Amino acid sequence: MTIQERLDEAIAAIPPLPDVALRVLDVTADPEFAIADLVSLVRTDPGLTARVLRMCNSSLYSLPQEVRSVRDALGYLGSRALVRVVVASCAKRSFEGGVAAGPYAAEEILRRSVLHGFLAESLAKHSGAVDSSLAFTAGILHDIGRVAMSIAALKSGKQLVPGRKQSLPAFERSVFGEDHAQVGFRILEHWSVPAVIRGAVRDHHGAEDQALDLPLSAVLCASEMLTLEPEVRDANREELEMPFANALDALGISPDLAPSIRAEAEAATESMGRSLQMR
Repeated sequence: MTIQERLDEAIAAIPPLPDVALRVLDVTADPEFAIADLVSLVRTDPGLTARVLRMCNSSLYSLPQEVRSVRDALGYLGSRALVRVVVASCAKRSFEGGVAAGPYAAEEILRRSVLHGFLAESLAKHSGAVDSSLAFTAGILHDIGRVAMSIAALKSGKQLVPGRKQSLPAFERSVFGEDHAQVGFRILEHWSVPAVIRGAVRDHHGAEDQALDLPLSAVLCASEMLTLEPEVRDANREELEMPFANALDALGISPDLAPSIRAEAEAATESMGRSLQMR
């Protein structure tokens, strides 16, 4: 079996978001959604309720007293933050499996996806053009394609070792014939995730200028650039600088805000990492 066939197999096998999480996304996609509907949905899943309460009572939120119900959590956190907790706790199991180390290891993909989620949320708030919960969800899911690639490589006995200064999409296309953004789109399509999230995940490297006309795609493109390590940014400056500048411009965000947005997102990621028991 070829590595491309292994990839197709992995795409079909990755555990999807639970139905309750998809229903939460559907409900909260309406800006006028009823709070009672959100509480009722979360309470239908005892496991999800337990994870939500555990995360709410963690150091991530440092609430003044113990939260004992979903409605209490909603009262302390607000509906958007509750959606963030639901998505993060539900998504964790979809990131399991694959190679044990490097940029395609499950723990690294999850950590980076949480960081991406907080960056996307912050960019959405600064822009005002995208719902912050939608942005966080798209950020969490943006690298799910890497999970399928990791599983396919493990089952094929192939090492995934990109050059230190090589962009991951270019490396992936040389191995799989497509990059993780394209694979992520296929996975989310299989899961029936809303089209606006699927499209933004597919376009988060800003390969097509017209993609940045869509605010959520611009948010993910900008947050993608903010997660890159300095040596990767420097080695690919010519390729990356223009999409990043275009994304920020499309969102009406000054580049001067980028360092503070990144610092805040890193701090939030560290706290949520403890809650999700990320290593």
